[in-house]
Amino acid sequence: MAFAALLLAAGLAAGCAATRPRVEGPTTADVEVDPRTGAPVLRTLEGQLLAVQAPPEVLSELARLPGARVRVAPTPRGGAIRVPGYVLLDPGDALPPYVGEVVATVDRVLVRDPATGAELVLQGPVARDLRRLTGAKVWVTGHLVGAGRLEPVHYGILRPAPEP
Repeated sequence: MAFAALLLAAGLAAGCAATRPRVEGPTTADVEVDPRTGAPVLRTLEGQLLAVQAPPEVLSELARLPGARVRVAPTPRGGAIRVPGYVLLDPGDALPPYVGEVVATVDRVLVRDPATGAELVLQGPVARDLRRLTGAKVWVTGHLVGAGRLEPVHYGILRPAPEP
């Protein structure tokens, strides 16, 4: 295991040092986390490793998504790319993700997209677990069980709930 981590660190270091960004337009990439710094890096589908410059909240969210596939609209900047945001395509379980803020009412748990206001009602045991994350930004995957209703199978926290 330590040897694998060492190889990954060497590969990330070599990739970041040797690669000048060659991306144009929207790009699909897999998220990796540099084991030395904890900073997220993106590996394009062509194998190019890209250091990321982004707002702190975007960097924090990407660092919580190792192994996920995202779409970004990067702008090359020096030896890195500037990324104003991202779209989560696959968090790693091959199910389509829904991203939003957890909202709990007396009788329901929802994920609300802050940009559109669209809501997805969550049900089942995982939904009950998500109730405690009210206010957090999460991704959820699962099975649609009706119009606007999802039974989550997996979830991940992108931004913790604010402190009360």
